[in-house]
Amino acid sequence: MTHSLTTTFKQKLIDENEQEYGAEIRAKYGDAAIDESNAYLKGLTQEQYDEGERLRIKIEETLATGDPSGVLA
Repeated sequence: MTHSLTTTFKQKLIDENEQEYGAEIRAKYGDAAIDESNAYLKGLTQEQYDEGERLRIKIEETLATGDPSGVLA
């Protein structure tokens, strides 16, 4: 699934992550690290986001094989 990387979409990703994991990750890594990560996401270009999604999908496909020495690994 591809998304247009609009400011609204980026903010939605951040808001959903904060709602689901915010307290836990802020307690574990600190406010500064999470704020920096959120700022990084806000600064991504469409191309950078697409490359990250491509890599995420490839990793998920590789893990789904259950064989770390398989072709996809």
